Amino acid sequence: MADAAALVLVAASDLAGLRDIEAILRRAGHEVAVATDGPIGYVGLSDGSVVSVDLPSGSVLDRRKLSNATVQDVLVGNEALYVLVAGTLYTIDLRDGEFGTAVNVGAPGSVGAGLRRL
Repeated sequence: MADAAALVLVAASDLAGLRDIEAILRRAGHEVAVATDGPIGYVGLSDGSVVSVDLPSGSVLDRRKLSNATVQDVLVGNEALYVLVAGTLYTIDLRDGEFGTAVNVGAPGSVGAGLRRL
């Protein structure tokens, strides 16, 4: 499902935005999880980073490296972005419209965070 959502994210962006997204993916690996909240897309990458993207323009709004492990899943809600990597759940504050403070808690499981999704 994440790959299909990523294709929609790319198809919805203009050519300039597409180049921005392609550049990020070339540097950081590939997208593995996508969530949206209105006009903003959140992409979890294989290098342990998350990126926020303005969907109408395709512009990258923010980027945060959370881990060296691949992002397993992302979920947005309650003014926060939840990011799952093997063994850890991160919560990033979104109240100011950009990536704020990140906190984390252990998430039992090792390979693929126990192969669970958010």
